[in-house]
Amino acid sequence: MRPVSNPNLNERNHSLVRRGLVGLPLLVLLCLTAASPAFCLSEDVPLAHQVGRSWRQGLQLFWNARIWVIEGNPVTVGKIVLSVCILVFGGLLGHLLSRRIREKLVSVFDVGPGTAHGIERLFFYVLMVVIFLTALKTVGIPLTAFAFLGGAFVIGIGFGAQNLFSNMISGFLLIIQKPIRVNDTIQVEDMIATVREIGSRYTRVRTFDNVDVLIPNSHFLENRIINWTLSDSTIRTKVTLGVAYGSPAREVEALLLGCADDHPEVLKFPKPYVIFRDFGESALVFDLYLWVDFKVSTRYKVESDLRFMIVDLFEARGITISFPQRDVHLDTAGPIDIRLIRNEKDTEKGTPGN
Repeated sequence: MRPVSNPNLNERNHSLVRRGLVGLPLLVLLCLTAASPAFCLSEDVPLAHQVGRSWRQGLQLFWNARIWVIEGNPVTVGKIVLSVCILVFGGLLGHLLSRRIREKLVSVFDVGPGTAHGIERLFFYVLMVVIFLTALKTVGIPLTAFAFLGGAFVIGIGFGAQNLFSNMISGFLLIIQKPIRVNDTIQVEDMIATVREIGSRYTRVRTFDNVDVLIPNSHFLENRIINWTLSDSTIRTKVTLGVAYGSPAREVEALLLGCADDHPEVLKFPKPYVIFRDFGESALVFDLYLWVDFKVSTRYKVESDLRFMIVDLFEARGITISFPQRDVHLDTAGPIDIRLIRNEKDTEKGTPGN
C-alpha cells in the first residue's frame, strides 16, 4: 500500500514536535524542583535570584571600579563611560543645532552664507567647550587638576599651534568683517581667482583655469589683496592704441567709441571715452576707457574682442596702426666718404690665390 501524504497531518505533527521541544526544558526544571529542594522556585532556595544577584553585583563592581583618584574624587569606569557618552551625543547634538541655526539665519533673518557659516562654527565650538566641561564635571575631575600642566600647555600652544590659532582667528575676522566674501573675485599677487569657501583655517579659491588653491586666512590680513567685487562688480579697463603720425585724430576717436558701443558686454553707463594721451616717439597714443561687469564677463575677454574689432575697422578705413620705428637724419656740409675695408685675415687668405 502506498503511503498517503496529508499536508494538514504533517503540519500538525510539526506543531506537536515544536511544542514538545519548547516544553521539555520546563519539564526538566519541574522534575528538578520536585526532586531536590535546592531547585525550588519558592523563596526557600532561590537559584534564579542568586544568579541574577551575582550578575548585578559583578556589573556593579565593574561599574564602580576605581581607575584613579584625583583630589579625593574617585574616577570610576562608570563615570568614564558616562562622560564618553556625553561627549559623543553632545557633539552630534551640537552639530545638528549649529546647522539648524545656520539654516534659520539664512532663510528667516536673511543673513549672508559666509556670516551664517561663521556663526555656526562659533556656536559649535562654544557648545563643545560646554559639553567638555560637563563631561569633566561628571567624571569628577576638577579644572585645578590641570593647573600643573598649564604652563607647559601654554608654551606648547604658543610655539606649536601659533599658525593654527592665527589662521582660526583670521578666519573669524574675515567672516565677521567680510573684506572678502564667497563668490568675490580677488587678486592675490599675480593670481586672480573666485572665493569658493572661507573655512576656519584656510580659504579655498578657484582660478580661471579651474584650479582650487588653499590660502591660509592670515595671509589675507597680512598682505595686500585686491577684491574686484567688494562693493561693486563694475570695473573700468582700457585699451591702448598707437596710430601713425598723420592719421586723423578725431576719426580715430570716433572709431574707437564705435567699437566700444558695438560690443554687447561693454556697459552703456558710465559711457566709454577716449583720451589722446601722448605724442609718442613713433605713434599718436590713444586710450579707450570703458566699464564692464565682472560678474558677466572678464576684462581680458572684452579687451581682446575690442582689439580684434579695432584691427579690422582700421584696416578698412586705411588707418595705420603704428609700430616702433626710428628715423635717422644726417646733416652734413659735404658728401659722406664711404669706404669698404676688408679684414686683414681675409686679405692674407686671398693673397696666394691672386
